[in-house]
Amino acid sequence: METNPTYNSVPDQHQNFWQLASIQASASGIPVIIVGGQVAAKFGAGVGITSIILGNLILWLIGTAVISMTASGRNNALQNINSYLGKLGGTSAAIFLVLAFLSWYIIQINSATKAISSLVLYNNNSLRLGAALGAFISLLSIGGIVLIKKYCTAIFPFLICFAAYSMFEHATNIDITSSWGFSLLGIFAVVSTNLAGIVNLPTFFRHSRSRSDSYLGLSLMIIFTMILQAYTVVIGFNNPISLSSDNMVFSVFLITFIILSLISANLVNIYFASAGWEMIFPHRKSNKEYVIIGLLGTLAYTFIQLTAPMQFFLDVAENFIASLGIILLLSFLTKTFEHHRPRPYEKMINFSCWFFGAIIGTLYSAKNPETSNTLIISFCATTLAFLFIIYIEETYWSAKKIILEHKHES
Repeated sequence: METNPTYNSVPDQHQNFWQLASIQASASGIPVIIVGGQVAAKFGAGVGITSIILGNLILWLIGTAVISMTASGRNNALQNINSYLGKLGGTSAAIFLVLAFLSWYIIQINSATKAISSLVLYNNNSLRLGAALGAFISLLSIGGIVLIKKYCTAIFPFLICFAAYSMFEHATNIDITSSWGFSLLGIFAVVSTNLAGIVNLPTFFRHSRSRSDSYLGLSLMIIFTMILQAYTVVIGFNNPISLSSDNMVFSVFLITFIILSLISANLVNIYFASAGWEMIFPHRKSNKEYVIIGLLGTLAYTFIQLTAPMQFFLDVAENFIASLGIILLLSFLTKTFEHHRPRPYEKMINFSCWFFGAIIGTLYSAKNPETSNTLIISFCATTLAFLFIIYIEETYWSAKKIILEHKHES
């Protein structure tokens, strides 16, 4: 098997906008897709739709900034983080990414097997089914980015067409006329579910053919994600164990949809995790490494499951990874508009604000385990810390410059 240097070359640099969008949208998986149904179940279908639209537009804004950071250098997500938060920030993010990978892998398999078991009304072999699917995906991942591109591009038309058809068939089952409105919690639920994936976009978009393909691919990905999430609002799908259907043909297509989505999601998870592993242990890699990572995820699913400690690690890791989104956006905007003065401690400040915000959110979550406001707390803490430091920096620089000018004139 041909090996590639970890940092010196990027294979397959000619993915067009359709391939980029197909990979990311088809890799949403059950947890990302059902967030629309979960918001609708709590606040109503109309609020579910508005939350999907506004939440995904926020993700698009963050994604545009993240892609702009790396468009010229073809860096992966962690190399991008390293350039804005320093080596310590990149290494810390890599550790959280690898920890989160195990939980994401388990959650994707758990959600898929529960949904399938619900449809076939048979739960005894769900663990074996999940282990078999995890092992199969691990072996499939040896094809690397080229196989991911081919697979996702091939199966995505079926996924989107089935979702559109299902919405058309079930359109009479919901009433959205009486529940229009906005929910901050609903919007943040949509944002938080996919923010970690947005932060990691450069790992895949470095394979883009051009910058315009990247931006168009991101826009299409957001549209397709909206459709898939709206699909769960329409059919009332808010929990993997709540699925049921009296139509055998529809059930078969729905099971196919779930399995194909699972394979896409965990192939992408494996590729994301490999970037984290490379940052922690720089080395020359081969595609066999993907298989090892996938098998580790499968073993975690088989023997660990999503226990309370694993759920805690997932919450902490997701909080840190998702909080990166806001600090990357803030640091990118600051670097774009603030050219009039030097910022020698830029990376240290970015890292400190990120860590401060994520720690505040984690402590809040530990004291309030049932809360859904963790990311709001993290975002606010990170933003306030960053803006306060920028205010102090700008005020100090301005005052110092005025004093020096007056001394020079006198």
